[in-house]
Amino acid sequence: MMLVFDIYDISEQRGYTLIELLVVLTIVGLLMGIVAPLSIHGVKKAEAKVEFQQTENWLVGIANEAFLKGENYNIMFEGRSAFVFHKENVIKEKKFSYLTFPKQGLTVNHFGIPSLNTVSVQNGSKVLKLSLLQSYE
Repeated sequence: MMLVFDIYDISEQRGYTLIELLVVLTIVGLLMGIVAPLSIHGVKKAEAKVEFQQTENWLVGIANEAFLKGENYNIMFEGRSAFVFHKENVIKEKKFSYLTFPKQGLTVNHFGIPSLNTVSVQNGSKVLKLSLLQSYE
């Protein structure tokens, strides 16, 4: 049985050299090194924004519950935690991943109206105001 190897001459075949492949891989690596941190930062920024909005909704839910039950609730913010008190007992707790609160507190009366209009919150180096009355305006 005869094998035919000289149909294609090896000297006529053209491929990429090792140098060309290394240059392409280096360029791709540099682009990934630039793009990856930017996209990770964008994801963290979006997650912090979602946490901010969820916190607003959580506070509106507490105000609604206070109104429906006719009870007063005290809310304490400190660091990355918030606690809801009813008659000196913690009834709810919320932990935060991105938002940090200075020590502050507020009361939601039995009409569901908070004692403060805004709560200070920090996201990284940015100081934000969490509006508590936006659903009443």
